[in-house]
Amino acid sequence: MAARTRQAARSAPWESVFRQRPALKKRLGDGGIFLLALAMGAGRLFAGPGPFGMGLVAAAGWGLRGFLCLLGTAMGYAAGSGLFGAVRYIAASFLIFTVGFITQGRKIRERPWFMPLAAAAAAAVTGALYGRGETGGLPGTVRVFLEVILAGGCAYLFDAALTPDSLATEGAEQRRSIGTAALAACALMGMAGVRLWRTVSVGRLLA
Repeated sequence: MAARTRQAARSAPWESVFRQRPALKKRLGDGGIFLLALAMGAGRLFAGPGPFGMGLVAAAGWGLRGFLCLLGTAMGYAAGSGLFGAVRYIAASFLIFTVGFITQGRKIRERPWFMPLAAAAAAAVTGALYGRGETGGLPGTVRVFLEVILAGGCAYLFDAALTPDSLATEGAEQRRSIGTAALAACALMGMAGVRLWRTVSVGRLLA
């Protein structure tokens, strides 16, 4: 009980600042989503780009936050795989963002399965066009299938991690905990290639 009281006392000043300056909290959140998107785009899967950035774009929504997420994801893909190797994943991310943007305000957009389905569909469409070659020892069709599943699954879990603090049910709280763990794990995968003094992997050190 005493430990909880001390922890609440330490966090209270920050909470007070954020309540008084909601614009500051929003800017910090926008900057954080951009950095997170950079890490997600740089994440690798079987010696190639991963679908984690697609999932984050689907979960980030539209508006400035969604655009910064899209920009960070595209930059992460380009930095991690080169522009030529990342074209398919950048195109899928733009497609996901476009679907979210044009459906804003509609009831179907609020369904928890809609954006994960959009992410999976974008991964499938771009995979059918560009993902036929073998990568990392996997046939193109197998890799595309895995990317479709992971893109939709990541979008669903990341959305749970990025939801507001108010949770209505115990199931929603458990879903958010799992989503936060998945978000952290994928971000660390993206940071694995960042090295300090060309030796120490930042992602592995944090993991």
